[in-house]
Amino acid sequence: MNGRRRCKACGQPFTPYLCVPRQQYCSAVACQKTRRRLTQKRKMAEDPDYRYNQKRAQKQWRDSHGGYWRRYRADHPEYDQSNRERQRERNARRRERLRGTIAKMDELSRENSLISGMYRLVPFGESVAKMHELTVEIITIKAGCG
Repeated sequence: MNGRRRCKACGQPFTPYLCVPRQQYCSAVACQKTRRRLTQKRKMAEDPDYRYNQKRAQKQWRDSHGGYWRRYRADHPEYDQSNRERQRERNARRRERLRGTIAKMDELSRENSLISGMYRLVPFGESVAKMHELTVEIITIKAGCG
């Protein structure tokens, strides 16, 4: 099986190695990096043992390199600035996605928060936020009332 194939990363034709009959990526460094990155992403999604080991290794590295990112940002102000700009863009996209939504995660604030107590949940109208959620009316039950 030594026919030429197209690399899944760069699209260039390549001849696979005889000992790797299902080879899908050429030997270019960038294509091999792509292959490894995609393999790791797939394993992280599918393999709980791999995910656990990766998480443990990352924690071990963070514990032994405390303050790394703080020092890196101090030494690379251009990275710090570009990161802030990208975060502003992500926040703006998030705000745009949430614009016009009916339900908000932080709707209960101190001004309108419920007090501790017993409540009765009664179905109320049709759900407008999500199909699998139930919209309810909350009625406070006073002591001695049923």
